Amino acid sequence: MIPTYFPRTIADLQPGDHLCCLYETEEEHRAVLTPFLRQGLERGEKVIYIVDTRTAEAILGYLQDNGLEVEPYLASGQLAILTHHNACMREGIFDPEGMIALLRAETERALAQGYPALRVTGEMTWALRGLPGSERLIEYEARLNEFFPGSKCLAICQYDRRRFDLAVLLDVLRTHPVAVIGTEVYATSRQRSCASGCGTWPSASGRRRRCKTARNVTVPCLKACPWGSTAPRRMGKSSTSTWPW
Repeated sequence: MIPTYFPRTIADLQPGDHLCCLYETEEEHRAVLTPFLRQGLERGEKVIYIVDTRTAEAILGYLQDNGLEVEPYLASGQLAILTHHNACMREGIFDPEGMIALLRAETERALAQGYPALRVTGEMTWALRGLPGSERLIEYEARLNEFFPGSKCLAICQYDRRRFDLAVLLDVLRTHPVAVIGTEVYATSRQRSCASGCGTWPSASGRRRRCKTARNVTVPCLKACPWGSTAPRRMGKSSTSTWPW
């Protein structure tokens, strides 16, 4: 099946959406994350940003440069900036089930505090350091697709294309219903196949193969085939203690 561009923007996102953001420049990162954060704050949602390679000051600078006064949101607790140490690795090991239980608890807490939804985004580069449990990253991304639909939580998982291996990025695309590649939003599929005729989803050793797009231009599979074999669709045991803010 020929991949179809999904004409949806960051402004169209709703609770229940689970996206990955694959960026290659700092300009692309700013262009995607600034409206995502600002929209959540202006909608009255609880907003959490998990930093890793960037500082809290840098992310607040995105919003300030966009004309938003961040101090009231920080003071009220509507906006919180965490590190991977007190979010993903708060128990000293990355545990997908525990992280999802934490997301569920934080969503319930946000609703109890009167927020209409919880909006979360995190820099995933922490997983490149070989931290305990980080090898379960893709398992976590896949499990999130059981949590998000129907929930009052939405999230963007951020992946720097300059740092992650192509094989990992292809798995990332396969486990996210929606992908932002650069600054364009695409609908994806979690099916293990390549949309433009490569057959089954390539193995780790074969994912660097090249395939032809609908325009008959040969490009790397990452750029040509972030879609699966089905049509785009709309997404609408561990400690569950809350994050520290």
